[in-house]
Amino acid sequence: MVKNTFIISIGKISTQIISFLLLPLYTAKISTEDYGNADFIISIAAFVVPFLTLLLEESMFRFLIDARDDGDKEKIISHTFIICAVNTMLISIIFGIIMCISQYSLGFSIWMYCIASVFIALSNALARGKGEILTYSVSNFIASVMTIVLNLVFILGLHWGFRALILSGVIANTLAALFVYFRSDILRYLKFSNIDLGLVKKMLKYSIPLVPNTISWGIINVSDRLVLMGILGASINGLYSVAYKFPNLINTFYGFFVIAWKETSAKMAKDNDFSEMKKITETVNLMLFSVTILMITGIRFVYPLFVNKNYWDGVMVVPLLSISVFYSSLAGYIGGIFTAFKDTKILGTTSFVAAIINLLIDLCLVRHFGIFAAAISTLIASVFLYFYRGLQVRKYTHFLSIKDIVYILCFICLTCIFYVNKSSVNIIIFVVSIMISVLLNYRMGCKMVIKTKNKFLKNRR
Repeated sequence: MVKNTFIISIGKISTQIISFLLLPLYTAKISTEDYGNADFIISIAAFVVPFLTLLLEESMFRFLIDARDDGDKEKIISHTFIICAVNTMLISIIFGIIMCISQYSLGFSIWMYCIASVFIALSNALARGKGEILTYSVSNFIASVMTIVLNLVFILGLHWGFRALILSGVIANTLAALFVYFRSDILRYLKFSNIDLGLVKKMLKYSIPLVPNTISWGIINVSDRLVLMGILGASINGLYSVAYKFPNLINTFYGFFVIAWKETSAKMAKDNDFSEMKKITETVNLMLFSVTILMITGIRFVYPLFVNKNYWDGVMVVPLLSISVFYSSLAGYIGGIFTAFKDTKILGTTSFVAAIINLLIDLCLVRHFGIFAAAISTLIASVFLYFYRGLQVRKYTHFLSIKDIVYILCFICLTCIFYVNKSSVNIIIFVVSIMISVLLNYRMGCKMVIKTKNKFLKNRR
């Protein structure tokens, strides 16, 4: 799992760093309104794509892990691509008619981004399901590099505003997907005869309960954007989306682990290896907690270095969003345990309730608290999702513990100190947070260094 996480992260980590370093350029050249529009389009696309694919890419990934031979792989891959293609065409026609009638100016941009997202989702699942982690990593590297290069060309050279961000993503994702299809020899596996209805039912039984889960996560993200765009305007949404980029770094790097974790947890579930699952859970909790407290205590010093002054007001919601990402990440980790045991129904129901909570709080608070309403609603929804799933997962492994109370108390204290805005106190707390993070992860770090060293020496012999 560590090896796969490392390979996956290699594909994105360097480009993520470069992209983050370019944030001052983006925020200087793109207005808060344009940034808000681009973020809105990407959020809408993330909401729509599960309807296009029915999340059969997740079924393809999971079923390919258990595939016995190339014949099984042909059936799984063919059925996935056929259903996704037909469904995408039908929904695209309906979407096109609605956009023509309403004459919505952002409609074509949303459609383009949705189609590119379908391509990359299927290609990612194909590479992972076949165990081609290196291909998956290179594909993501291509997508990241192309996005950065095209952003520079379209923003600096052509001054296309928010459309530069959207078109860059569309081209980059499409090229990365084509790379995977070529490397995986996709035509070899696409057989359009002998439809196995039994297999289709099994795959849909696995994927369809995941649709409400993914859509609910989309609602959590989109509802914030919709409410901010509709009531406070695109400019405020721009501030919010830039602020979210910092805590989202936690989610990005954690995402590398989750991708590897889904495959590993599936194998653990197959072997009933609950003790090892518990050890990994404890390690993940400590690592995420450490990164989160560093984000809360250090963001005041980092934010002005990366963001144009027009966006500085957004720093005030970063602590709340960081804690939200902490709990949503752990909730996603628990989701990996459910998917490993093919128990996906619980994911949709819990996420749907969290989405409703998020939307209701948004609507109730936005006129009184402005941008803070979006952060507060996301935080409450994420905390609910984590604790509810933590209770439900007890039939497989124990997840919740006394540490959760300690985490909550620490987050409350650090957030209060952040809003006091005493620079000397913030510096001291930041230094203390670094020391705590090192101590919490020292044992795990030593183990990894020793094991890596031993393996290196063994290979040399």
